[in-house]
Amino acid sequence: MMMAPAPSTLKFRILQLSARRDRWMLPLVIAFFVCPLAAFLIDPWLALFIHGKRDSWVVSVAQWVTDFGNAWRYLLGLAVLLAGSYIFKNASNFRARCIYVFVSICASGAITEVLAFIIGRSRPRLLIEQGIYQLSLFNGFKPYDSLPSSHAASVLAFVFAAALVFPNARGVLFIYGFLLAITRVLINAHYFGDLVASAAVSGAAALFLLRYLPQKNTALTPDTVVNGPT
Repeated sequence: MMMAPAPSTLKFRILQLSARRDRWMLPLVIAFFVCPLAAFLIDPWLALFIHGKRDSWVVSVAQWVTDFGNAWRYLLGLAVLLAGSYIFKNASNFRARCIYVFVSICASGAITEVLAFIIGRSRPRLLIEQGIYQLSLFNGFKPYDSLPSSHAASVLAFVFAAALVFPNARGVLFIYGFLLAITRVLINAHYFGDLVASAAVSGAAALFLLRYLPQKNTALTPDTVVNGPT
């Protein structure tokens, strides 16, 4: 029998959080505080700074790479994997994981579209071209649909959901997701705070939906946190 970590250790606190059914709310709480700070302290100045570097090779690469964040690429790929899995026997667990990632992307995309309409944040190009930096509540049509970024939410939903069900690939997935998401800032399609909001929505959706994914002896319960696995 393994010993449980001491209650005072950081590992114990992390395990406690991971065992809670409401852990999906944590990314949203973090974004609630970070996004307003970014709006006042980072976003407008970063957008203007990047605009001054618009002719650099980094921005050119970002403009080419950013299209790989479109949701349809991941949804189509998952649909192909799901269909192909029926060729193999005993692939029900893999199919369930594909469906989970697929639904996570769809849910994140829908939520970000609704939030963007409600919040109505102006896009960086309005700041650069017209000096407009504001919200237009319940009027979030283009170009007032900046926060959250639905583009970034798609790739981040894929990354977070896939990382949860394919943990061996987490390192590669997180690097891939970060690089693709940051391209939205580098091409001045979105502010930094928009990415924070997208990450929060995607992470919350992935964690919430994980509760409904069939798992075999992998769920971390409060008993295993406190008493340790037997």
